[in-house]
Amino acid sequence: MPILEGVYDIGNVLAVCRSTEALGVGCLGVISDTGLVFKQSGRTSGGAVKWTNLEQWSSTADAIRDAKARGYRVLTTVFDGGHPLEHYDWTVPTAVVLGNERDGVSEEAIALSDGGVYVSMNGFTESLNVSVASSLVMHHAVQDRVRRRGRHGDLSPRERDTLRAVYLARLVPNYARQGYLRQLLEYAAAKSKAT
Repeated sequence: MPILEGVYDIGNVLAVCRSTEALGVGCLGVISDTGLVFKQSGRTSGGAVKWTNLEQWSSTADAIRDAKARGYRVLTTVFDGGHPLEHYDWTVPTAVVLGNERDGVSEEAIALSDGGVYVSMNGFTESLNVSVASSLVMHHAVQDRVRRRGRHGDLSPRERDTLRAVYLARLVPNYARQGYLRQLLEYAAAKSKAT
């Protein structure tokens, strides 16, 4: 799961959201004390906000503490002192904190994390746009998981069916107000008890 720290350009946040959804990661974390608001569609996100679980924290410490409590290893993107992407086993549930292009991640994030990671670069450019860096990290993680496990996701068949029901319900206008999601979940629960 990518976690963005200090990234206040909403266009970058939405671009990361789009890549996150396209790669099947499913969730994106944002550390912001301002309470960002996301549109359900838009050219930058390609509508990916609708399909991504967006989590927001008001502080870096809260974000990292929450990720670790949920079983994630937490890595920070760093320029010095880390390891290349290839060093890590990405079958381990991992949250990666990415900072903005100017400042990178905070010293606080580095101190609280389990390690540092960087994207190897061969040219003269010293940094990448946060959405590009995030895409490269997530793509590598997905490919590493497929190579090691033969698949990417961690969901059981029942969890996949439930998630599919949630996503299908989102296609119906005003689904929450009309109770479609509740009905689909009740149907899925009844079906699983019958089998």
